[in-house]
Amino acid sequence: MTAYGPAERWTPGTRPRRPAESWTPGTPPGEHLWQAWQVGRCATVRVTGADVVRITASLADAVRTLLEERKIPLGPVLDTRPRGAVEFTVPAGTSATWPPLPDTQCVSEAELRCPAPDVTAASGRRVGGRCWILSPSHTPHAVTDANALREAVTTALAHRRDARADTPPSRPGGRG
Repeated sequence: MTAYGPAERWTPGTRPRRPAESWTPGTPPGEHLWQAWQVGRCATVRVTGADVVRITASLADAVRTLLEERKIPLGPVLDTRPRGAVEFTVPAGTSATWPPLPDTQCVSEAELRCPAPDVTAASGRRVGGRCWILSPSHTPHAVTDANALREAVTTALAHRRDARADTPPSRPGGRG
């Protein structure tokens, strides 16, 4: 009988999940990833050497636009529709200092379900509801600067708050 630790939870009646292979952004993927990609599947990896900031999809476009306008180099960026989030790799240790910003979460040693590098938003393909906005194979940067990302999130949240404040309240019943 196999003992399952915290990273290997198993529910009776289901197939045991293979423990996640470790992946450090900026390094080549391991054999488990290649095997999954060859048959058109995502593979679960535990991100090491970096943390992951998850931003809700409703905020992520504005954040990405701000980063691009500011010419901030981006590391890999993954669109995860099942989570309703976009995930950015950031330097390890960021989760210890990430502030409690709405619509964000920073995770150390995150598990990601990664599609192949050619499954991108530009290709129009998704696997398991996921695609790379910026694939690890299309950026020389392993991570996005966490301070720049935090500033972009703060600015996008302020813009959203201001836009809501500028919207006149609707009248009850919809008539004037």
